[in-house]
Amino acid sequence: MNAEIKRDYKLMRSRGFDAAYAYRAAKIWDIFESMRGSVRIRGEADEVDHDWCHIYTESERQHILETYGCWFVLTEYKTPSGEWEFADGIGECTGYDIPISPAHNQHVPDLMESAIEQHAQAWTKAGQAI
Repeated sequence: MNAEIKRDYKLMRSRGFDAAYAYRAAKIWDIFESMRGSVRIRGEADEVDHDWCHIYTESERQHILETYGCWFVLTEYKTPSGEWEFADGIGECTGYDIPISPAHNQHVPDLMESAIEQHAQAWTKAGQAI
């Protein structure tokens, strides 16, 4: 386990995630960050403003939106032709301090893993080294 994985694992454990999730997410996060650093993959969170979650009263919903926002979280990968391609995403994410962080949003590792896998498939299909 490298230093980054160990650091991220400890961070997620301190936030209450179980050991299996924290270890899997930390490994994916490490790969994603190394690929993001070489501009082959990216993730982002776009704030959305719409009527969602009717289980809340208007004042509760407004408090959630003002405190955390409502986000569409997505990942993309760069194709061999240099274009960015959508990999995966999830909408209506709220309640997260940092919606694109695996240490805050438990859906993010799956989104990251999807981008990593689709990037590898696209480059392999094109017959190019990753």
